[in-house]
Amino acid sequence: MPTIPPKSESKYELAPEGTHVARIVQFVHIGTSPDNFKGEVRDRNLVRYVFELPLETYEYEGKQKPHLLSAEYTLSLSPKANLHKMVASLEGRKLTEDEESTYDVETLVGRECMVQVQHVESNGKTYANIINVIPLMKGMICPAQITPKLVFSYYPFNKELFESLPEFLRKKIEVTKEYNTALILRGDRQAPVEGKGMEAVIDYDAEEVDENGIPF
Repeated sequence: MPTIPPKSESKYELAPEGTHVARIVQFVHIGTSPDNFKGEVRDRNLVRYVFELPLETYEYEGKQKPHLLSAEYTLSLSPKANLHKMVASLEGRKLTEDEESTYDVETLVGRECMVQVQHVESNGKTYANIINVIPLMKGMICPAQITPKLVFSYYPFNKELFESLPEFLRKKIEVTKEYNTALILRGDRQAPVEGKGMEAVIDYDAEEVDENGIPF
């Protein structure tokens, strides 16, 4: 009798370790949700950047595609925060006190840079993690952008753009306070009972949290 052939597993090819020419091509404001840190549950407001490695490609459905790597950061530009370190590195200078509260982190999309990639094993799987982001070295050229630019934020909230995001990312966003507020403002969800406010967001990056991991 005829049988259904076993489903073939597609294996994602990891970006190689080392330092690579890159460009920030996407920004997603995930939002604020509870996170377990050292046994304590506290709120963390996350943003996600996607880096394109135009010189490091792999074959997908007969075509060469650039590797894409993502990194998540606490949305904080306090001096000890990892996001502050990345921004200061790309700007090539210290941020002013005013910039620590006014710098538009979305403007990093399109910025050419270099990323240091390291392979890390976790729960039986190996991931290509970005462990450092630095400016493009003098004289080096970053090829033209291949991956379409994407910027997702809550101001304004674009429902169609949200629905175009990968499912795992939508699930992370759907449990955030910002997403809940956006639906309330759209009239898609009822406002909460008066008196129940939002808790303060903890700057996890100041406590040396590893924010890298899942490939985009």
